[in-house]
Amino acid sequence: MYQSKFPSGCRMRITKSLKLSFILGVLFAFHLTCSSDFGEPGELGSISFDIIFNNDSSQSSKQSHDLIDQVKDVINITKAQSVSSDITGLTITIPDVDTVDIIIIWDGSPVQTVSETIDGVPVGQQTIRVDLKNMAGTILYTQTQTVQVLSGETSSPSFSAEDFIPQNQFIDLISPNGGELWEIGSGQDIEWNSYDTHSNLRVHIFIQALLQPIAQLIAENELNNGLYRWDISSALLPGTNYRVKIQLTDDVSVYDESDGYLTLWSPPTSITLTSPNGGEVWLLDSTYNITWTSDSPNANVFIHLYKNGNFDYAISWANIGGFTGAPTTNDGIYSWTIQQYTAGGTVADYNFYPGTDYKVKISYELYPDIFDESDDNFTIEEEFNSGREIIVTSPNGGENWERGSVHDITWIRDEFDSTNRVTIELYKDTLGGEFYQTIVDYMDVSGGDGNYNWWIDTTFCCGNKFKIKVSDFDNLIYYDFSDSTFTISLD
Repeated sequence: MYQSKFPSGCRMRITKSLKLSFILGVLFAFHLTCSSDFGEPGELGSISFDIIFNNDSSQSSKQSHDLIDQVKDVINITKAQSVSSDITGLTITIPDVDTVDIIIIWDGSPVQTVSETIDGVPVGQQTIRVDLKNMAGTILYTQTQTVQVLSGETSSPSFSAEDFIPQNQFIDLISPNGGELWEIGSGQDIEWNSYDTHSNLRVHIFIQALLQPIAQLIAENELNNGLYRWDISSALLPGTNYRVKIQLTDDVSVYDESDGYLTLWSPPTSITLTSPNGGEVWLLDSTYNITWTSDSPNANVFIHLYKNGNFDYAISWANIGGFTGAPTTNDGIYSWTIQQYTAGGTVADYNFYPGTDYKVKISYELYPDIFDESDDNFTIEEEFNSGREIIVTSPNGGENWERGSVHDITWIRDEFDSTNRVTIELYKDTLGGEFYQTIVDYMDVSGGDGNYNWWIDTTFCCGNKFKIKVSDFDNLIYYDFSDSTFTISLD
């Protein structure tokens, strides 16, 4: 839009002068002409310009017109294949002449070339600026030239594409932007926004780990189309502190990088359950740690409970019925409260029954064929129902202890007092069980739970039918045996 202030007798006219090659593969021809050779003050010249939107002049149609509406001039053009649709307006600024704004509407009109003439330009050297804008009015490119305007004549400077200077450039990285977990060897999308996605603009993409001195090039001279599919190289090391950086190839000062760190991790190959792994005695309505080790700490895992070899319960779950389960983070520990069902209760979610045939299975969420389970059964017992009750927890069946080695005999009890003394004995489970020897006649225990480091003499006779009995020294009605037999073998 522009409004020129012309003295009486001046008029606008259409001329066919130079053609200006514009940016981004589009031919914008501006013929800006001026007049006067430093004429007298008040003398005027003209500037004429053409705008061409097609590289092939043989296929272009041309429309010329006078500016009837002094407030708004709208030019309709046909969208060429190489034209960026981000370009929606042109602004021409000439000193002492109202600014000319041209609105570009991509509506399928056959108009491909537009010519305009601006009369009434003061003679002498004039600085002319041409700005290219987007829909928001942001200047994307600009070019400035000094033109000599002669009195009564038309000057025709050429504004070539390569002389336009980019303005207000930016790149905004969308993904990865921090917190992502990407598997090495997988394909992932790197996404970004920029001020212009024209094919003439290119980007470099890098990845760099914290404290890594040199960034690694992911992609070079890629199209600035906002999306790049990255096949993550197996040469990259797993890590939790990577960032991605993207920058313009022609202006490295225009860039963006991930706001936070992303994690690259390798596909898992193994996982090992360490507890419960057989022989443990866990009480209902108590909390215990399920523990494991793995070679892929960033891959989520499922934790399931099995009873007598059959799936019984999804330990890691999130209000989905306790059957399929939800994954938990692979941090090597999961705190599990074994809730006993109580009618009308608000915290109990599942009815666990006491038993000696439980196992835990742990597997990767995305790799279910990689798993581990308890080597042997463990026991879930009811909570204590009588004072001073004792439960042997180790050895509790299946262990193989060598002569000459030291092992912990452990037990738990619900109540104790100042006379908390126990006797530890060894039994051989033949003919219903028979006393074999006393390990400790009596020992004081500071606290309800007990532990005794037993050194197995090298002269001890071997066998696979042994059980441990722990009893209250002062009240023999309170005692417990190992649930199953364990083995004492040669050293």
